[in-house]
Amino acid sequence: RDKAEGQIGQIEEQLRLKEVELSQNAGQILVLESKINSIPNVKVALEGVTNQLELAKSTYDESLKKYNNAQQQVERESNAQGETIRVVDPANLPQTPENASKRPLLIGLGALLGLGLGFLLVAAFEIPRLLTVQNIEDAKHYTGLPVLASVPDLLSDKEIDTGRRAYALKLAAGCIAAVLSVPILIILLQMSRVIERFS
Repeated sequence: RDKAEGQIGQIEEQLRLKEVELSQNAGQILVLESKINSIPNVKVALEGVTNQLELAKSTYDESLKKYNNAQQQVERESNAQGETIRVVDPANLPQTPENASKRPLLIGLGALLGLGLGFLLVAAFEIPRLLTVQNIEDAKHYTGLPVLASVPDLLSDKEIDTGRRAYALKLAAGCIAAVLSVPILIILLQMSRVIERFS
């Protein structure tokens, strides 16, 4: 009996400890429930603070933009009144001409082209004369015989005037061709872009 009563006492003591533990757990549960119940309020409050922060940030950005625009307007007006121009980045002048190395090449090509054109014109006018007998010396040279007599050109006054007019017309035509060839040459050079390729 004493043993049973001792066991009952131990069980009662264990029950009392369990009740204390249960009461402690219940208190902790109440605390946790209150915290859990307060979390949505915290979320709502946090969302409200976030919204206020975003609104304040957008208001600040808009005010800053207006301030910058006003500053630029003031600077423009002050510059317009004082007519002040600032050089931000001065130009860098080259020490030597950009195409200095190609200039001798262009001069040489121009000289060769001019000489070639000159020789072509000389050949066109002089070669036909080389193939004909022009004077007494040519007749002696080509025939190897002495010349007994020479008959000068028997031209009338009209033929002489016609020859002079023909010579004057040829001279005028040559001058006109020389003058007109300059713009034609310029147009051809611009269309072919030869100078741009060498520059």
